[in-house]
Amino acid sequence: MADAEERPEVAAVRTAVRALEAIPDATERATAATELLRGWPELHRLVREIREHAVMTMHGQGMDWPEIGRAIGVDRSRAWRIGHGHDGKRRAGASGGDARQPEG
Repeated sequence: MADAEERPEVAAVRTAVRALEAIPDATERATAATELLRGWPELHRLVREIREHAVMTMHGQGMDWPEIGRAIGVDRSRAWRIGHGHDGKRRAGASGGDARQPEG
């Protein structure tokens, strides 16, 4: 879906975040932004999990890593890392996890 028009769900999230700018009172605006930022790590984690599960579903349906990478706009190695829950903050093997590279 790379280079395609933004999905309505993504646009709705962006619109909701941009709505914070429209709060006229600076204190209320800052408070709302703080509230959102407090929950941001969990939201970020949730979005990563949604993507990881979707990638593993694609793989389970028979797509190989290069196909998945092309479909979501990343290379095959990145698709594999996404599917296996690697967040990109650790180097392969740094956590003692499975550092195998994708085949295909």
